[in-house]
Amino acid sequence: MEFFTPSELAEKLKVSRAKIQALIIKGEIQAIRVGNRWRVSAEAFENFIQGSAHHPVPERPRRRRLVSEEKVRAFFAHGLNGKNARIKTAESPDVSGQG
Repeated sequence: MEFFTPSELAEKLKVSRAKIQALIIKGEIQAIRVGNRWRVSAEAFENFIQGSAHHPVPERPRRRRLVSEEKVRAFFAHGLNGKNARIKTAESPDVSGQG
């Protein structure tokens, strides 16, 4: 039976050794301790790889954007305790009418 060190697995997966050790400690990769060192069997490594295929990487949430000038005005007006904010934008260089 073949065994790998965390460093060897890290090299194969192109991640850090610390990441592999964290996966071992969390129990996501089955391993045994030999003295004070971890060893992962080829079978356990294969099981981890096969199990990973069933867990797709979740999508990151999209950032919310203020898309209209009206929403920007409302945001700043609210942030200024309801006072009418004078905002200059590229679309409307002078919205206050006072230049």
